[in-house]
This record gives sequence, structure tokens and C-alpha cells, in this order.
Amino acid sequence: MFFYQSFDIARIKIANSDYRQPPHPLNQSIGMVVSKSLDGPWQKVGTNGPILDDSADPTHWTHGMQVVNPAITQVDGKFLLYFKSRVKGHRGAVYAVATSDKLEGPYQLPDQPLTSRDVTIEDGSVFQWDGKICLLTTDNHGQVTGIRGGGALWVSNDGLEFSPDWTQVGYDRIPAYFRDYDPDKTKRVYGGDPKLERPKVLILDGRPAYLYAPSGWTVHGGQRTACYVLRINLSNEDRPVPSWKAEHGKP
Repeated sequence: MFFYQSFDIARIKIANSDYRQPPHPLNQSIGMVVSKSLDGPWQKVGTNGPILDDSADPTHWTHGMQVVNPAITQVDGKFLLYFKSRVKGHRGAVYAVATSDKLEGPYQLPDQPLTSRDVTIEDGSVFQWDGKICLLTTDNHGQVTGIRGGGALWVSNDGLEFSPDWTQVGYDRIPAYFRDYDPDKTKRVYGGDPKLERPKVLILDGRPAYLYAPSGWTVHGGQRTACYVLRINLSNEDRPVPSWKAEHGKP
């Protein structure tokens, strides 16, 4: 992903020290390169580019786990770097947030993940809307939204604590968005569900306008994967937290 600051462009990327399994994927970490232009040249930050890895402390929950799938935003002068990891002894994939006063780090790992240790989510994308911090993730097994392969929208006041009462469906599976969806014509290249992955949101005039997401399922048939662009149809009253949740939910 890219992050713009003044005239500098930062690109956050996934790295690993060995592509073989094992140690991949538990050796995944997060790196950064910066440039004055999208055309480059790109320069690695710090020593060879890494900005976040698992903790060297054997008692920390990230120790020996992957630190991957980054998403970054800035709130009140601090940079919030969201990442996927796992907790030893638990089956799920969690999201957590590391913080720094500088874009290039160093980033401080949190004491606890943001989300449940036994729920599997990934592919987080963060954006700000109407004064709230929104984290959009996949919901791999439907344990968050009830939609297996759907998307979960996590909402926060400060980006450091996400209220379960505010969590809601971010998007549905592919068939929900095609009036003439034909399961016989749709081709599965990979994946067990006709779902969207790695969601990214385009913000226009301060509001979500388009959802971009690839998939291993293509509604047009063929042997190739597909990328979908969905227009987000918001009414003037739509907010990141529905009114009844805003009244009864916790910040």
C-alpha cells in the first residue's frame, strides 16, 4: 500500500527472510520504501527497509509469529500501523496496531491484539470517515458478520480500541452484487467461496465511494482471477456507525 506525506511517498510492503515453508509464513514482516515520485527512485528506510517484526521477547504474544498485511493511517499526529498476526495456542488470525511518532518508525508493538484470538480475519484496509477510524477486513469464516467470506467493518473513535458493538457487515460475497449472477458460468480459479479479498476503499469528498477487491472467482468465466470495482451507494444520512449503534454502543 501507499501513504502520502508532504512530498514524500511511502510504500508499505510484505517481506520474509526465506520463501520456503517453514519458516514462511511465520517469518513474514513489514518493510517500507520511500520516494519523491511514484516513478522512483525508491529508497529503503532505516537498515534495509524493515519497520515492524515480531517481538524478540519470548513472552510477547507476537514472538515467533507472522507480522504481515499492513495498513497505515495518521491520527492526532501519531502513525497507526495495523497488521495481521497470530497468537500461539489459538487458531484464529488477529489484527493489532503498532504506533509511532514518525512514519518510518520505530513502531511500538501493542500488549494485546485488537480482535478476538479465535476469529480469523485478514487483508485489513484502514480509512477515516466522519471522524471515525474504520478498519475493513475479510471475515474468512463468517465468525464476525455471519457471512462466510464477507467483509467486516470495525469502527473506532481513536483507532486504538474498536468497539464490538460498532462492528458491522462491510461487504457481502460476489453473488450479492450481480443481478444476473450465474453460478454455472462463474469460474472458480481458487478459494472455497465466491468472495472478495484484500479490500481497498477510495475516499472522495471525505466519504467512501468505491470498493476495489480481487477474487479467485470470476463471474465472466475463464481461467484468470479477477478484480472487482464496486460503487458504494451511500445516502446523505449514512455514517460509519448506524444511528442506533452510535446511541447504544461503546466508544
